[in-house]
Amino acid sequence: MANLVALDRATKGSPEWWAADHVVTEQAVERCRLGVGTVEGFTAWLLSVNHRHFDDYLAMVNDRINRFQRV
Repeated sequence: MANLVALDRATKGSPEWWAADHVVTEQAVERCRLGVGTVEGFTAWLLSVNHRHFDDYLAMVNDRINRFQRV
């Protein structure tokens, strides 16, 4: 949660924002890796990327769904 707060407080595109974004993304990837293929894992991933700084949220969700369909 602290990483999301740091991301929210940083100016988008600043070095601080990119650093916080990287940490949040890595955490989301790890959560997905642990729950790949489960409804719970997908839901956790959706909640982890549902943030106002993610302008391409729908594209990320569609990509994730497409990857599930290939498994």
